[in-house]
Amino acid sequence: ALIQNCDLVISRSGAGTINELMEAEKPSILIPYPDSKNNHQEKNAMILAASGGSVLINQNNMSKEVFEETLERIFKIKSKNGKNYYEILDLMRKNMENNKKIKSKIEIKKIFNYFLKEF
Repeated sequence: ALIQNCDLVISRSGAGTINELMEAEKPSILIPYPDSKNNHQEKNAMILAASGGSVLINQNNMSKEVFEETLERIFKIKSKNGKNYYEILDLMRKNMENNKKIKSKIEIKKIFNYFLKEF
């Protein structure tokens, strides 16, 4: 219920979280748990980051400044035809909606297998 009511989710990137984000079509900042087995959380996060629906921040390289700059970039207000909007957040949201179009389990397995071979 919480994810449904968020404009941007900030979270770890376990399989359950990735599934919820895809189902809810929510953009996110993902900070993978660095000690996860076989680095699976980073691999999970890379799938959504590659689609443009998430920003991946490595916990070991994260600083207050990096985190603040990322938020400022995502929530930078643009104006068009007298209306204000968040260009980056809106693009991330659209990219998450496009992720939902992947309906086939076979296609999802192909994506996971591709990333597993890379690591």
